[in-house]
Amino acid sequence: MSIHSKFLIHWTGRSINSGSTPSPEPKSAQYLALLKSIVLGGFDMKEGTERIQGREDSEIAITVPRVCFSEIRLRDVPQHCGKYGHLGIGFSRQFVLVRYGCPVFYIQNGPKGVVIENLARIHQFLGQCDSANQTEYVKDLDVVLGFLKNMWGNHQQELEFYDEMEWRIVYLTHMNGPYCEPPRSGRCPVLKIEPSDIKLLVFPDDGVRKAALEDEDLHERLFRSHTPVLATVEECGNF
Repeated sequence: MSIHSKFLIHWTGRSINSGSTPSPEPKSAQYLALLKSIVLGGFDMKEGTERIQGREDSEIAITVPRVCFSEIRLRDVPQHCGKYGHLGIGFSRQFVLVRYGCPVFYIQNGPKGVVIENLARIHQFLGQCDSANQTEYVKDLDVVLGFLKNMWGNHQQELEFYDEMEWRIVYLTHMNGPYCEPPRSGRCPVLKIEPSDIKLLVFPDDGVRKAALEDEDLHERLFRSHTPVLATVEECGNF
């Protein structure tokens, strides 16, 4: 039996939970609208920044368009989703792998961060080198750096980020066409998905699940030809 989960889950809805984007709509309606936007339109590959500090005050901060997933077991979902939102959309590992995704490279951050120390020196050197290909070299390194992640936040004794078991798909221009829609008129690139790609849906509660099953657009796009595993956050705790 594999020690890894068969599902890689993208968690979303953090702003709905926290109320950081005030809306007159109830949370259940906001979650339904969020699910529809993803199922009907794909994932917006918004830019995310990973800022990692290393030894000798070294630092790397790389901003890349990306979509993040977690490999945690379903039984651990209730403890995890509070940080990123209570809507989970699960895919197979193969879905992520064929789109050039992989697990993130967890890096020790802080005064023992020798990996960041050395990568920061290489990044600085490439940025200053006198070469016709200098810009391309920097971009190539930035792709690698886009897969780096801190192991912890403010409390080094708790490997809070490492425990998330994150995977990422980082936007690459050669993904345009088969896997992505390129950025247009200020929009970020979009990661395309097909109904059959969705293997699991985790809902905040049963009310949102019922609303999704009764929604005409979701029925036509998703449920008419394909039914993924459906669960609520609470039910995941029983797996």
